[in-house]
Amino acid sequence: GSSVAWAFEQKLDQVSDTDIADLTIQSPFDCSASFDSPDLQTNSYVVMVAELMVTDSYGASDDAHTTVVVTNANQAPSEVEDGRPDNEIVVIPVHDCDPTTYEASYSMSALFTDSDHDDLRFDWYFNEELIYSEEKTYHNDGMQSVFDIDFNAPGEYAVELAVTDILPTGEYYDDPLTTYKNWTVIVLSEDEQNEDPTAVSGTIT
Repeated sequence: GSSVAWAFEQKLDQVSDTDIADLTIQSPFDCSASFDSPDLQTNSYVVMVAELMVTDSYGASDDAHTTVVVTNANQAPSEVEDGRPDNEIVVIPVHDCDPTTYEASYSMSALFTDSDHDDLRFDWYFNEELIYSEEKTYHNDGMQSVFDIDFNAPGEYAVELAVTDILPTGEYYDDPLTTYKNWTVIVLSEDEQNEDPTAVSGTIT
């Protein structure tokens, strides 16, 4: 019988749009040839082709191609910490001395970033009902969403924010991921925030 020798081309040929540095095959003349996969900075993928050449002792040869697809593992959006306390917010209403009216409002904001440089969608829920949704384009300093709430009565309310990264769809793309943040908003009545008057005695001259 004849002996067989094989060898991979030293570099993988890139055939997709994502631009990365050349990948070099280690031990290209060995049956255990390998290469180090690159880290992709965004939710993208790279298609590479490795060519194998097989030659027998009589000089006859043939080649084969192996397709290698390098994909990114998606990471969830993360909040940019602002030092403010979480979970519970107390809202004081406008005190107008009129028991027939009630006015209170609060502006909530959240700043998130994404390590994969994805755009983000912000979904704001008020007592489990989706009230406001917006999309923000990726920015190095983070992406901020603001949710303005008007209250027509005192009480305790639940606010939830769902932040989801926006990914392309396709065979080689990962699934979107969502990060949640919750608050309890306690809206006071006018009586709760109204202090009793204090009499001040003194001599008027």
